[in-house]
Amino acid sequence: MDKIIVVFISAISLIPALAQAAAGAILPAAISIKDFGIYQLLSKKQQSFNADTTAGFESVIDVRLLKKTQQIPLQQGLVFGFNYRIEDIVAEADFVEVELSIVHPETQNFLGKSSAGFSKVNTARLKTDGYFHNGAFYIFSQPEEMLAGEWVISVRYKERYIASRRFNVVHQSGLAQ
Repeated sequence: MDKIIVVFISAISLIPALAQAAAGAILPAAISIKDFGIYQLLSKKQQSFNADTTAGFESVIDVRLLKKTQQIPLQQGLVFGFNYRIEDIVAEADFVEVELSIVHPETQNFLGKSSAGFSKVNTARLKTDGYFHNGAFYIFSQPEEMLAGEWVISVRYKERYIASRRFNVVHQSGLAQ
């Protein structure tokens, strides 16, 4: 009997959200940063050409958090950024689209054009906990990317929900011990 009551109470708690959805109301969603900082690159699963990025390509990667920090050493091969999750109870898909933006000090990109960042469409995947998850990372891989200064990585969901983190990229000699 207790199990039936719990299921019934859970179903009742969804009624206001379902009523809003049926009426065409925009239900609130949320995006939050789970962790941020410097990550260990475990694997690169894919690399594809993308002329809009600073380096000219993008990769699907698997990472592990090494250090929670916003102070990033300027080092070739270093991965930094954040993992995020999205809560959206009315999304009926295994993936949701997000816009990933990276703003960095001005440089010449791989085509020789002036670049201060880029944006691209990405996705977050539904996991067993009921949230959509993904990461927003940058890997210093090309000489033209090696820029000290402020880097801002942002993820936007449904044009209204934003997760953003500022990173201070510094020469190794400028790091506080």
